[in-house]
Amino acid sequence: MNSFLTKAKKGLAGIKNRISGMADDKFLRIYQHQLSILLTLMIFLAAGIPGADGATVRPDDGQTLSGLVPAYQVSVDGAELAYVSDPGPVKSALAQKIEGAKRQYDMDVSLNQEITFEKKLVSPKRVCLPPDTENVIRREAKVQCNASAVYADDVRIGTVKNEKEANEFLDRVKSRYVENGTEPESVTFQEEIRIVPISVPPDQVQDVDTVLAETAKGREAVQEYTVADGDTLTTVAESHDMDLDRLVAENSHVPDPDHLKPGQKLRLSCNVSPLNVVTTEVIPQEEVVPFETEVREDESLDRDRTKILQKGREGKKKTEFRVEKINGKEKNRAVLSEQVLSEPVKKIIAKGSGKAELSVTSSRGGGRSLFQPASGRLTSGFGQRWGRLHKGIDIANSIGTPIYAADSGKVIFAGTSRGYGNFIQIEHGSSGLITCYGHLKSFDVSSGEVVRRGQLIAHMGSTGNSTGPHLHFEVRVNNTPQNPISYLP
Repeated sequence: MNSFLTKAKKGLAGIKNRISGMADDKFLRIYQHQLSILLTLMIFLAAGIPGADGATVRPDDGQTLSGLVPAYQVSVDGAELAYVSDPGPVKSALAQKIEGAKRQYDMDVSLNQEITFEKKLVSPKRVCLPPDTENVIRREAKVQCNASAVYADDVRIGTVKNEKEANEFLDRVKSRYVENGTEPESVTFQEEIRIVPISVPPDQVQDVDTVLAETAKGREAVQEYTVADGDTLTTVAESHDMDLDRLVAENSHVPDPDHLKPGQKLRLSCNVSPLNVVTTEVIPQEEVVPFETEVREDESLDRDRTKILQKGREGKKKTEFRVEKINGKEKNRAVLSEQVLSEPVKKIIAKGSGKAELSVTSSRGGGRSLFQPASGRLTSGFGQRWGRLHKGIDIANSIGTPIYAADSGKVIFAGTSRGYGNFIQIEHGSSGLITCYGHLKSFDVSSGEVVRRGQLIAHMGSTGNSTGPHLHFEVRVNNTPQNPISYLP
């Protein structure tokens, strides 16, 4: 602007010099007055025309002042949208869009764009009429819904309308694992739960039923598992709550799936819930108190003979447990109190220790009972226990207590097995009868060895998944677990 004024002054000076020689002083004064007005006008135009609110209105880029009109440039996130003569209708259209979105989505909404207004001088042809402006605003302006997102350990589970719906969703997830008529001590989530305000496009807001359905389906997780000694596809599928057919299909690379080898890698995939409900409840339960079995050696009896000296009788007790479950499956159980209702009566058996030869026939085939495998106290029977089948019985005694073969047969396994610890399996003839001995401290026989009924085969221990020294004893017929009590004297 300074260069413009300098040039204007020089031009006026030249004109003044040319007319200084004019004779008519009156004409000279008039001409100089007109030049002063022209100079003032040029300075005024160079500085810009002030708008109604005092802001400077500048011509649009590339335009001249001739034929221009003042207008407002409407921009969305810095990008030119339209020119309007009055910003009032635009702001009104924006307010209407927000109110309409609130009614449509029944939510609090806001614009997710920055809309600005800047005064300019533009060609009249570029100025939009009010109806056109409203249409442009409806089309281009975008709204965001102010919603609530539910996070579990920083993983977004779903997005609902508000915090009230978020809490409703969480309460309904919890209610799946609270049985009717029960009053748990506590119902919590295993994960850290957060409800976070969030602005999202309307199509990302879900209703509570949709989020519940997606949560119930779970999310697929894949992991690698290393085969341990004694593992089979069946035991691996059971221990990981996985369908056996799916496990087989996903591990087609295993050359001989019926005979897994320690160290082999298996692919395990299953649906994992993103939300896990932990319930704690106190459960009173009347239980049977198993009787102890005492075995006394009797040299007057053959080694394959036994005689009951005193029948055992179970007692009863009332026990109060605190049970912790995750998604309805029991994980921990602790005894809070016990009250004995009736005492058990010990069973006493005389076991022959004479030198008579032992028969090698199957006890079932021969029509006689199995030999008592160990002395001690029966602490757990056959059947459902803690939500799953307990496939045998537990006989508790001190570490090192002798363990005997329940009948004559061939040792088909003597080693470590998952869960059972040190483990022995004996096959008794061709009848399909197998006896199993778990949690052993040590072995006195090896795989392939032929043993006799009543022969010492191991000593009691607490290896594998064990709560204390005891013998886990199983009877299987054609690989189906049977109640050992039915086979013992």
